[in-house]
Amino acid sequence: MSILVTGSLAIDRIMVFPDRFKNHILPEKLHILSVSFHVPEMREFFGGCAGNIAYGLKLLGADPLILASAGRDFGAYAAWLDQHAIRRDAIRIFEDTYTAQCFITTDLDDNQIVAFHPGAMERAGELHVADVHEPISLAIVGPDDNGAMRRHAADLKKRGVPTVIDPGQQLINFDPDGLLSFLEGARAFVVNDYEWAVTLERTGLAEGDLAKRADAIIVTRGGQGSTIFEGNRRIEVPPVTAGRVADPTGCGDAYRAGLLCGLERGLAIDRAARLGSLMGCLAVEVVVGLASAAALARAGRSVVVVERHDGFGRETTSRNSQVLHAGLYYPSGSWKARLCVAGSRALYARCQREGIPHRRIGKLVVATVPAEIATLERLRALGAENGAPDLVLLDTDAVRRIEPSVSAIAALHSPATGIIDAHALCLSFAAEAETHGAALALGREVVAIEPARPGFRVVAQNAKGERESLHAAAVVNAAGLASDRIAALAGIDVDARGLRQHPCKGDYFALAPGAPLHFERLVYPVPAGAGLGVHLTLDLGGRVRFGPDAEYVDRIDYAVDPAKAELFARAAQRYLPTLRAEWLTPDQSGIRPKLAGPGQAFRDFSIEEESANGMPGFVNLVGIESPGLTASPAIADRVVALLAGI
Repeated sequence: MSILVTGSLAIDRIMVFPDRFKNHILPEKLHILSVSFHVPEMREFFGGCAGNIAYGLKLLGADPLILASAGRDFGAYAAWLDQHAIRRDAIRIFEDTYTAQCFITTDLDDNQIVAFHPGAMERAGELHVADVHEPISLAIVGPDDNGAMRRHAADLKKRGVPTVIDPGQQLINFDPDGLLSFLEGARAFVVNDYEWAVTLERTGLAEGDLAKRADAIIVTRGGQGSTIFEGNRRIEVPPVTAGRVADPTGCGDAYRAGLLCGLERGLAIDRAARLGSLMGCLAVEVVVGLASAAALARAGRSVVVVERHDGFGRETTSRNSQVLHAGLYYPSGSWKARLCVAGSRALYARCQREGIPHRRIGKLVVATVPAEIATLERLRALGAENGAPDLVLLDTDAVRRIEPSVSAIAALHSPATGIIDAHALCLSFAAEAETHGAALALGREVVAIEPARPGFRVVAQNAKGERESLHAAAVVNAAGLASDRIAALAGIDVDARGLRQHPCKGDYFALAPGAPLHFERLVYPVPAGAGLGVHLTLDLGGRVRFGPDAEYVDRIDYAVDPAKAELFARAAQRYLPTLRAEWLTPDQSGIRPKLAGPGQAFRDFSIEEESANGMPGFVNLVGIESPGLTASPAIADRVVALLAGI
């Protein structure tokens, strides 16, 4: 059955003024203010609480149905919903007005000038829950037109649909009776700590008295987690801390999506709130570990994920090209070849099923001198043997037709190569794991692993130096850059076994938005050295990056040297002769956990269950570099198979 999501739909247009407002506004002339700001860039985002919550639910595999109003300019937003397989049967279009819109201009000091046009949001009162005829398992009444919110809540109550009430910024517009009617019988009443204070002040009731009127009251407190009042119980739910905060916008709606999904799947209110907290914070990290946790939990295993950082998003998975590889480069029969091809199929299916943002945009591997054509032919033969589909060699004219900016005498076209939102992918794995009962233990670094026949005693330490231990029947070492250290903690001689990793750093540079170069697909040079060469990648927003290069390092340092722009430009000018170094700006960097050291031959993933070495139930995943992201679901399936008898 569907989860009904009521609330607003809005289009946000965000502009950055590359200066400071104060340099252009005279304080003594504010009474006759007339200013104009030139903003070279504008970004458009599709949002509103209903759209944001529905998107989060779709990522979790739920079936959201939006009941909301939109205007005559809704076409692009509608296409975005269709792209993510979010149903819009109950969205009503009003042709005589615009969709609600917010125009935000930010300066270099993070000051903002905001204009909001409610548009079709003011017509939400013309929508009716009665117009939704299909079965509804759960609903949320989100911030919208006040009259519409009251009526939706009453209609859902009459229909017997468990309903989460989220008044949001509209709470101040309700009188005490209106607030109490909202609370009465709600499955959950969700507010932030400020809104909770307003509710207490406006109704004049104590926390305990209000808690008796709803099944549960949830007070979110940002980085401090949330508090749940359920009957006579007060439950403190700790936060899931983000490793890096890019922008907190939308975290509240993501929280509500996780909460709704947990409630629909029968989780207790505190576990549903934990899933909401995870949704609200999750960045990107250890995709292979999260995929394995999800697969093991789905198979009925009791799973604990121990993560040394306070949140996801610190290391390998968040710092790469986020490409879905087709399987061109790896020796036939290797783990990298087999798991890349299997993982690619599984990920495309998962993306379609769960609405994870991705694009199958294709890739060109280009030859710029005659000697490289033979390499392209070998790559085509190897890729075809591995199972990479539809590989085609193109001549100069064919390359120019599809990528006019690229100069090449030939190219191998891989149409199955794509790009993915790794954040959303990790989110779906982590949420699936939590939904199936997995626990996330963040901010804890594993400091000891001891045999405890049967199984293992794992000791973890938090930032305060406090230690905790747990007994596990099996341990999956998916620690990325630290996987050789974890193996050594378990007593494995990583040097004798060839499991010592060699960190290899790769920097990226971004192409300036105004540069006169445009691309429809990824462009790679013929591979050489420790990586695949400085290649051109696109993200889902169309931003162009070049990288990574490859440099073995002995310490973790993610700084990017701006002086390398000239080297990157020279490398890419082999296939983009008009590229200029001044168009490049330092972007991110990443560090790959390679098993092959400088000058060494190809090394495969190391995926091994250690029964033969006297450690039954210990699974090592070491050297999981590219194509680890693509291979993640297939690696997870392999882990489940290795532990099937334990």
